[in-house]
Amino acid sequence: MSPKYSAFRRGTAGAVAVAVASVLVACGHQQPQSAEPPPDVAVVVSVHRNAPKVPSRRILDALPDVTNGSNLISIGVDGSVDGVDISEIKIGTATSNDDRRKAVARAKVELGKDIDAAVAGSAESDPLGAIAVAARRLRGSAGDKTLIIADSLLPTAGQLQLQHLGFRWTTEDLWEQLSAPKPNNLPDLRDIRVKVIGLGQTTTPQSPLDEARTKQLEDLWRTILIRSGAKERQVEFVPSGVGTISSSSKYKVSVVPIAPPPPPPPPPTPCAEQVIPETIVSFQPDTATFVEPDAARAAAVRVATALAKCPGRLSVTGTTSSWGTEAGRTRVSTDRALAFRDLLADVMGVTPASILARGVGMHFCGYVVDRSKQGDLIARLAILNRTVRVTTGPPACSALGP
Repeated sequence: MSPKYSAFRRGTAGAVAVAVASVLVACGHQQPQSAEPPPDVAVVVSVHRNAPKVPSRRILDALPDVTNGSNLISIGVDGSVDGVDISEIKIGTATSNDDRRKAVARAKVELGKDIDAAVAGSAESDPLGAIAVAARRLRGSAGDKTLIIADSLLPTAGQLQLQHLGFRWTTEDLWEQLSAPKPNNLPDLRDIRVKVIGLGQTTTPQSPLDEARTKQLEDLWRTILIRSGAKERQVEFVPSGVGTISSSSKYKVSVVPIAPPPPPPPPPTPCAEQVIPETIVSFQPDTATFVEPDAARAAAVRVATALAKCPGRLSVTGTTSSWGTEAGRTRVSTDRALAFRDLLADVMGVTPASILARGVGMHFCGYVVDRSKQGDLIARLAILNRTVRVTTGPPACSALGP
């Protein structure tokens, strides 16, 4: 798409610039040179159903300072891998401060109108595809680069299709699916500042997300953005408030099922092995940090109640899915066993050293094969293998490793 020029028409601007430059040089004056290249901005914005159409004023408020020579790129999110090419506006040159301000103001007005008028060209929603296109368009910029993502980020097309998974997945599982087979399909976000508006915001028929699922979705996208090259300190999730008006698109978007919260666990059987699944106690991706510390403590209380009067020394074992490397699985399962061991010791009022802790990765009795015949990780099965297990005496199954 040919860039729009908002300061002057291209031919007029060129003629004026040459004439002014000639006069200045003839008089012995040099034109002031910009110390830094102008910043460029790409906006990835929802134009699909099932999510609010983010008002352009919210996007304009989020823009960084732009100036003469800046490019304002806008791409709509629909179900196509390249998104909807909305517009590219180049802020033309101007000689006076007043003219520069007017040029920037005109460019912002144009951008707002273009965004408000954009419509989807296909069914479903593929925000990752649109983000990758925007990142490629920004790569040629010599100045600061900013990517603004104004979308619910509930993908139903492309590499991520949550309508088939609901929210029964972990970030680790989905990241492997994204990065392992075709890493070149991921966006290149190196040196790009990223701002996200409207994550998890929905409109009918898509059910709203509660706080826990919104956080789960944010953790997923934070991981994708950072592992695609963005620096953690340059990734910002802006509080929403984007309204409830959906796009008028004629194209359907699949609903992502919101599973009901898991039922409360049954009363623990005294002195039996206590298995705490990831659906009860979950950790941040590839770490031993509890996602919900209160839920983890409640689980520790239940375990302490069941095992408090049982003979033998308490032992905590961490297990994982097949995701990652052997060394990585051992490390993260050990760290998670230690984290739950420390919490259990605090609940029971004993020293952590009095409770054994170890990680065995995927080598445990009851492991569920979580790979397809083609070797792809199956998220709904992988989640079953991420557990913390507590026993009194030796582990309940000899297959738990050395």
